[in-house]
Amino acid sequence: MGRAVDKLLLLAGAAAVIVYAIGDVLSGVLYDGYSWADQAISELRAFGSPVRPLMVAVILVHNVLLLAFGVGILRVATPRSGASRRTTRRGRAPSSGSTPTSTSPGSWSLRPVLPRV
Repeated sequence: MGRAVDKLLLLAGAAAVIVYAIGDVLSGVLYDGYSWADQAISELRAFGSPVRPLMVAVILVHNVLLLAFGVGILRVATPRSGASRRTTRRGRAPSSGSTPTSTSPGSWSLRPVLPRV
């Protein structure tokens, strides 16, 4: 169940982009006289805008989805139960390769971890 929740939370990031894009386009179409080239998107949610309620709702849903995405990123990036996330199929840490021994940024390598032969 944990992996399914992680995937759902990460998909919330894509959903946030889609919701915002659809809301922007729909609001621009519904706002009589609105010009994407000449007016800022903030005018769609400004006081007095005829599409303000729609854009406020879109932004609220967008922000909730972004929050869920951030939680998903934290869940995936944080090791669980104090163990390393890098494990083999048997649940053990790899015995060879370049595992960083320090948390300083200079100690990390972008070189792929390959088994020694």
